[in-house]
Amino acid sequence: MTQAIRYRPEIDGLRAIAVTSVIFYHAEFVVGGRTLFEGGYIGVDIFFVISGYLISKIIFLEYETQQGFSFARFYERRARRILPALLLVMVMSLPAAWLILMPDQFIRFVQSIVASIFFASNVFFHFTTTEYGAQTSLQVPFLHTWSLSVEEQFYLVFPLLAIGVAKYARPYAMTIFLGIAFISLAFADVAATRNSSLNFYLPFSRAWELLAGVLIAQWELKRSRGYAPVVQKTMPTIGLALVIASIALFTKQTAHPSVITLAPIIGVVLIIVFSNGQDLAGRLLSSRPFVSIGLISYSLYLWHFPIFAFWRIDQTGLDNIVRLSIIGATIILSITSYIAVERPFRNTAFLPTRKAISILMGSILALVVFSGGVWWTDGALFRLTDTQKNAHIHFKEDEWERLKGPGGNTGYSPHFDENRRKCDRRDPSEACAFGNRRFVTLGDSYIGHYDFALREMAEEMGEGLLVFSYAQCPFLLDDYWFGNHAECPLINQGRWREIESFDEPKVFLVSVNDLQFTQGKKKTPAPLKDGQREITEGDPIEADVIWQSYGDAIARLLDLGHRVVLIRSLPTTRINAKQQFFKALKSEAQPDGRVQRRFSTADAERLKQRDDLKYPKIDHENLIVFDPVDTLCKQRGDRRRCMVIDRDGALYGKDMHLSYLGARQILEDILKEVSSRGWLNSPDP
Repeated sequence: MTQAIRYRPEIDGLRAIAVTSVIFYHAEFVVGGRTLFEGGYIGVDIFFVISGYLISKIIFLEYETQQGFSFARFYERRARRILPALLLVMVMSLPAAWLILMPDQFIRFVQSIVASIFFASNVFFHFTTTEYGAQTSLQVPFLHTWSLSVEEQFYLVFPLLAIGVAKYARPYAMTIFLGIAFISLAFADVAATRNSSLNFYLPFSRAWELLAGVLIAQWELKRSRGYAPVVQKTMPTIGLALVIASIALFTKQTAHPSVITLAPIIGVVLIIVFSNGQDLAGRLLSSRPFVSIGLISYSLYLWHFPIFAFWRIDQTGLDNIVRLSIIGATIILSITSYIAVERPFRNTAFLPTRKAISILMGSILALVVFSGGVWWTDGALFRLTDTQKNAHIHFKEDEWERLKGPGGNTGYSPHFDENRRKCDRRDPSEACAFGNRRFVTLGDSYIGHYDFALREMAEEMGEGLLVFSYAQCPFLLDDYWFGNHAECPLINQGRWREIESFDEPKVFLVSVNDLQFTQGKKKTPAPLKDGQREITEGDPIEADVIWQSYGDAIARLLDLGHRVVLIRSLPTTRINAKQQFFKALKSEAQPDGRVQRRFSTADAERLKQRDDLKYPKIDHENLIVFDPVDTLCKQRGDRRRCMVIDRDGALYGKDMHLSYLGARQILEDILKEVSSRGWLNSPDP
């Protein structure tokens, strides 16, 4: 192979399609009630194929034409290409983070910066972030750097593999790369239904996409790019159609990456292999608008996500005008950083190696030191006013989950204890138990978010708590399961074994959310060790059957002589309540009562009507049916405008789950009714 790598404008055009689809996907434009570009995440897969092709071609060419390969020169080029713009975006994001983020958010933010700098952010986000595409994920400013980490991990491993194959197994190179790609694709197809987070973020499932580009480069090593005219005219057009169709038809529910992802990948391969720039697809992709966007695609990719994320964190709404404005700002910033940063750093004559390395290493060191300072000071608590600090102490995001703060107890939450870290997703035989175990929480996360406050309040009353909550596993009588946790039948079997062993009546608190039982599943339960996996197989069970099983479970508790508090659905909140409370505190000199009831949930009355249709209809003296809406709305008396914050803080934590403060307020009303029934006057169990 003696030819040099020639510039192919159609590849920049492909980059333009990739970055545009990703930006519009993250923007979440809504037209006519429908979200556009749901398959826009395919843009990242396009980038992977292009990277695999160009990087492997550089390696193969250098090895063939220079009788060797310089790893130092290769990694210097990669550093000059990737780090300058990335570090610039990180530095420019710090003021927004300082002003907007709360302490726990700020800690996670700097952790993500360090992970991104050392190209491990895909691993970091796999273990710390919810499913990609969820609203909370779109509020993580550097989430998008996961793909850079995948590419860098490829750059670390592939040159060694490529040179080894070239030296010792050249005749079998195509077979070796094809075999690895097949294994990777098979892994991705299996993992897509078993652990979608691992499948999305980690390189095992993405290697085949990068290797698709490698295989193109290998193919070009063996033959010229001349093809029959009819092939060169039709194949790129078919390829472009496959790419566009995938972006248009894929949704967030599409198993990805998996065998179905072959469609856009094959499309990209057809364009790169067969386009000569003169075919219909090649002329379109080589046009000035596409090439111009492609040239700044890296900066566009870096800038757009943190801008959208900070806006979503700080504001209550994101309409299409705002979305377009953010995209406009992204374009301006991208052009500026491309001209002022990307191009100069790639020019070795303008910026010699020693000077470039000094600038990059100095910037990395400064960011790491700053991040360490934020972590050491518990999220720069000193930024907050006394009122904000007090509010932060009294409710902490995700209190119903295991706390995952750095080093465990960071000192700023008096509601922290080691037991709370261990109580989520436990086998019922090893459930967390406190005091006399009078109260028992029973259900999924919608009862679990009461656990922590109930433990404290029960202790204040001289009572104890037994925790049978388990995320995504509602309390059912039958072996059904909902969502992604196929071990739920085993959890419920374990719950029943423990319940049937009780000698004295307990007070059970049971709850599930209205929107949860859309459809259940039934199959042989998965082992308990699969608790963190997302398993989607199983025979579908209609929602009415699941609701009936829920009602039967409650009836059986009553038949066993226990007392039951059935907590009905929570209203949906469409805002980050805690974030908006902090924002209100920053904007008002006298925060006290003026932040009350500023934000509302929607359609609480419709929620009540749906609950009336679905919830178990049981008339029993030992049953309390409690509606949390009555607590959230009691100060206003209007079910249509329920409180999600009050003068002390946010009543919701994230999504539709309560904060510690909200749980405690609702429990106060529940425990008053429990006490009035005399349920706590019997001998201790």
